[in-house]
Amino acid sequence: MGTSIYYQALPEQTSLFKRIQTEKPISTIFRELSPFRNGIFYIFELDKEELDDILDWLVEYEEVFDSRADVDRCLNELYMELERAKTSHPGLTEPNAYLDNTQTVIEERLSQELKRRQLDNCIGYVEKLLYGDQELAPQLFDEYDEQLSLVPSSLVQEGTRVLRDIEPEVLFEVAGNREEHYFNDFQWWREFYLEAAARGEAVIIGLA
Repeated sequence: MGTSIYYQALPEQTSLFKRIQTEKPISTIFRELSPFRNGIFYIFELDKEELDDILDWLVEYEEVFDSRADVDRCLNELYMELERAKTSHPGLTEPNAYLDNTQTVIEERLSQELKRRQLDNCIGYVEKLLYGDQELAPQLFDEYDEQLSLVPSSLVQEGTRVLRDIEPEVLFEVAGNREEHYFNDFQWWREFYLEAAARGEAVIIGLA
């Protein structure tokens, strides 16, 4: 994949998680707003003009919305769901990560390291943690629509056992800043997954 990817941790038991899997308007606006700023929980820190541009785009190009008022209503519902999730799960706003077009190299290095450790049977976890195990809401969208991907909490738990013993220094050389960008992205992504596993959360993945 030649693009950036974002990752958002979310408890599966929240009503927000259930609604983005079952309600197309909520799922669509969640998908479109998640890549901005520091993640979906910070969307109201967007500049008003920037947010308006995104919402107007949704009216024009997403058939699920009939009007700007329809989008605004849906945004308000999303905001209330975000607030409920934050209240019921303190600290939820922080677990997010981005890979800035570094995922291919990270995948290669992780796979090589697992082969070196004779853990070839664990290589499949790498692809799933990077790109997702399944579509988040396949019943809501056509096959050609951009969709969010999901790593269920059970798979987050299993996959992070692979990551736990692989420090960034093992994969990337930072002397002379040769691979600092990859080092930093992998460190952030790895720590994100370890935290999500510790909290028992699923991970939602999208293109930034």
